[in-house]
Amino acid sequence: VHHQRVRPQEFARLLSQCAFILGLGYPRDSPSPLEGLARGVAFLNPFENEHDRNVLEHARYLDRSVHVRTQNEPLAMLGMPYVYNVDLNNITQVVWAANMAVQHRFESFVPWEYRPEAMIQRACGILEDTALCKHECRAEDESREGIPPCRASSYLSN
Repeated sequence: VHHQRVRPQEFARLLSQCAFILGLGYPRDSPSPLEGLARGVAFLNPFENEHDRNVLEHARYLDRSVHVRTQNEPLAMLGMPYVYNVDLNNITQVVWAANMAVQHRFESFVPWEYRPEAMIQRACGILEDTALCKHECRAEDESREGIPPCRASSYLSN
């Protein structure tokens, strides 16, 4: 069902009724797959050709990341039950993936890279490499209520 444009609240309501989202068109930067995963909705992620499917399956077997051309490339390596990479020209494969998504529901999943902690870690990694974060901490910096010490971060480096 194509619902045209809906308000975010209506979209969330629609997602709560789904077991999967099927990627169609060319929305490579669409937030819909992530919204769906966060609400327990699997993503059927189309890839562009049979070669990419074979490369992707081999990479998952070897536990390596590879570059394949799927609708949402960052999510392609997540695998079942969250993401099913499918060839839209193979209706049997699409139906199989849809059935698997219905049978293997999950509560919610947000990949680490999209969680607030990961964003903070990346920001701190950038800031700790700048002069702004290299000054010495003053006593008043560490005593302010609710403000972490100037060198505090979740960014770890050797």
